[in-house]
Amino acid sequence: MISPSSCAARCARVSLLALFAVVTASCAESTGPDGREPGINVIAGANVTDTIDAVLPQPLRVVVRDQAGDVLAGAIVRFSSVPLGEPVGPRTQTVLVGDLSSQVDKTFLAETTSAQGAAAARITMGDLAGAAGVEISVPQAGLVDTVRYTVLPGQPAIVTLPVEDTTVQVGRTFALGGRVEDRYFNVRPEVVTYAMVGQGITVSASGQVGTSVPARAAVVGRLDRSSVAPDTTWVSVVPAATILVRRNAKFVTGPLDGTAFVAIPHDLEASDFGLEWQPDGQSFLALLGTFGTRSALYRVSLNGSMQLLASTSGTGAGGIAVPAVMDGGFTATADGQWVYMSAGNCNFSQIIYRLHLTSPQVIDRLSPPGGNECFELVNKWPSISPDGTRIAFENQTGNRTGYSVRILTIANRSVREIAPGGQRPQWAPSGELIAYTAANNQIWTIRSDGTGARALSPPGRKYVPGVKWSPDGQWIFAAFEPRDGWAGTTVTLLNVSTGLEIPLSWTTGYGNFPPPLWKP
Repeated sequence: MISPSSCAARCARVSLLALFAVVTASCAESTGPDGREPGINVIAGANVTDTIDAVLPQPLRVVVRDQAGDVLAGAIVRFSSVPLGEPVGPRTQTVLVGDLSSQVDKTFLAETTSAQGAAAARITMGDLAGAAGVEISVPQAGLVDTVRYTVLPGQPAIVTLPVEDTTVQVGRTFALGGRVEDRYFNVRPEVVTYAMVGQGITVSASGQVGTSVPARAAVVGRLDRSSVAPDTTWVSVVPAATILVRRNAKFVTGPLDGTAFVAIPHDLEASDFGLEWQPDGQSFLALLGTFGTRSALYRVSLNGSMQLLASTSGTGAGGIAVPAVMDGGFTATADGQWVYMSAGNCNFSQIIYRLHLTSPQVIDRLSPPGGNECFELVNKWPSISPDGTRIAFENQTGNRTGYSVRILTIANRSVREIAPGGQRPQWAPSGELIAYTAANNQIWTIRSDGTGARALSPPGRKYVPGVKWSPDGQWIFAAFEPRDGWAGTTVTLLNVSTGLEIPLSWTTGYGNFPPPLWKP
């Protein structure tokens, strides 16, 4: 006699076994309940979820049968990796297949079915998380099927902030978009925490950066309580301003943060020998030309229309004839009436001339006569004083030697030296301050009487000659070489009072952008 308790226990075990059978049947990977249906019967190893690079312990096993349900022995079965998810750049989600007897992973494998119609492939998860598949085909029977896999990210390996260095305008915000990634850069669900380095910006817990004043600061993203390497985004916050700058052979205008530039559709190629806004901010002066021809001075409107003002004598181009090649820079008075330019007509010589843009159309030499003007008279890069009475210029005692900054008084043509070793001076829009590049590659300022010289940029930074002022005299544009041995440059914004450096990341490159002009 069987006791009720024994019966109940046994019934319970039978019920659990029945339930297990139902679950097993529902998760079965064959196309038929026992792998006996016509076609490709997936017996094991499909619909698996695992992490990147994982070798699945259960191979993908199939049994192939013909339309009558009989096994197909000796048939070629092709296992081909196929992506099922959206690609990420050039990468696609894959799982790899391989022979059971080897450790070689590949995207295609051909196996011959056994006497029982069976074939198998080893499955290795790929390196890109997402949905992937293996297409199984038997060409001789016209059979095709696809099995799915889900590739999960691996363990946290790095924190990534997508932007290394960015420039934003004061008052604007942006999202850092930090993420935790595995060793193959798959995004994981962990949350990045942020910390600010420096001053002048704010950052929220969600990675939203706020700006209120010009600044240079950094944000570090980390995975809390882990040894995962952090990442850093540098942020340059710049004043709201419109600039004019040469980009390659054309001029563009747009905001100082480097966004939404508008190309000025002028026909000729831009040079680096001078650029000056006209007082109304609707046109500018520039030297333009073509490859193999000498540049001429034009007034260019923002719509691209050009007016020829001066060209080198003998070219027949028109405008006022300048008795030399205009390749030493030029400057214009604040009222837009006068242009002072440096031009050369013999070997290394560079002579400063004055040109009235309206009437009378005459050109006047300002450089005092020298002994050997072909080789020893090199007056370049003139910059007019705010009151229009003096010119700061770069003097050389020979070709690219003996640099100094000098002041020429226009009324009596007298010249005096104020900064030995200085290059490319630029007079401030108001007052007596002059900025220049010193022999040690730093940006310096000095008063026009030669007093008060001080270094504005930090030591060790290699600035290239050439600066531009903001209209209010608070900022200077200059360009430095960010890496030794690399000819590329980065334009930076220097605060005249504090020496704060704000690099403009969008300018970095080889010959991309010289120091821009701030719109009046």
